[in-house]
Amino acid sequence: MWFASTQPPYGTSMPQSGRRPQHHLPKTAIANASGLFNLMRNLGGAIGIAVIDTIIFTRAPEIANSLVSRLGNGDMAAAQALGFLPDDLGAALLEPAKQAMLAPLIKRLAYVDAINEAWAVVAVATLIVLVITPLARGAANANSERIEVDPIRGTRDRWN
Repeated sequence: MWFASTQPPYGTSMPQSGRRPQHHLPKTAIANASGLFNLMRNLGGAIGIAVIDTIIFTRAPEIANSLVSRLGNGDMAAAQALGFLPDDLGAALLEPAKQAMLAPLIKRLAYVDAINEAWAVVAVATLIVLVITPLARGAANANSERIEVDPIRGTRDRWN
């Protein structure tokens, strides 16, 4: 309930985003258009979650292995990312007790970096869509006639 009271724009914008593209359709086609719209929204969400999870759970172990090898080579940036000085970690990579202490820190840092990479992929995909959308809309408008629908009377006026 707290989310609904603190984030009102999200709840009010969702119905409009589904209805707005359907104004130009005849009433007999609105049910199919609404179903197709919801199918594509759900499919996009499922594919998006799958891609993000794949990025996170495949990249995190790779990042962790890279971080361990960088620590073994005495990389100062890797040690500072964990919050240690390189001198503090000298013998820590050889002792099992200290390896057990470092493992959660390395795992957390690896997951944080993997999540950052996943968000970067989402940002790039969003930018690509923002660039392509006006181009696709311009091509669709050039090849079709515009139909204006009066939402009160339900009449349709055709004009070019």
